Amino acid sequence: MALRDKFMEEVPTEGMDMTPAPTADEAEMEAKMNEADAAFEETMDAGNPSGDFTAAGINILIDKVNDTLALFGETEEIASVEEDGVFPTELTKAISMIERAAIDSGVSDDDMGLGELQNDGDLKMLAGKVAALSKNQNLKTFLKTQGTDMNAALIVGIETPAAGSMDQAPPSPQGPPAMDEEEMTKLFNSRM
Repeated sequence: MALRDKFMEEVPTEGMDMTPAPTADEAEMEAKMNEADAAFEETMDAGNPSGDFTAAGINILIDKVNDTLALFGETEEIASVEEDGVFPTELTKAISMIERAAIDSGVSDDDMGLGELQNDGDLKMLAGKVAALSKNQNLKTFLKTQGTDMNAALIVGIETPAAGSMDQAPPSPQGPPAMDEEEMTKLFNSRM
């Protein structure tokens, strides 16, 4: 048994936290991440539509959004609301993500009008747009080819290149660097 192992057996560790304390840099980074998360939540709360919405109208939209979120690999559904007029922040985030994917995939050229919602009729129109997107083959293909990194980028609002905007031709392979005859001779001799 090594000396260290014997020492560890003799030292009581019950009730002791053996994880190292976070460094100042880690603590600072954690604080900055928490600030960014809070700012993002505040922005999304401010972006929530306000209007004369019934719980039934919001729930119709939630059902269509949940169907579309399945394309993104999202397993957690947005919960139905029970109160009139309460537009969930999670719904705003999800619609923003779907909207960004539709634009990036080339399926849609403009936003879905989230800020222009006033009543249940507007919610039903938006639910129809979302339902149409959930069945759009171009969007499905785009999401499959982009992978989970794209989904994460959509959630946090990172700009990503739109589908088809990248060069389609692979980069041409470059041959070996040019050598003069003396270098070539040295190379052949070194390998014999």
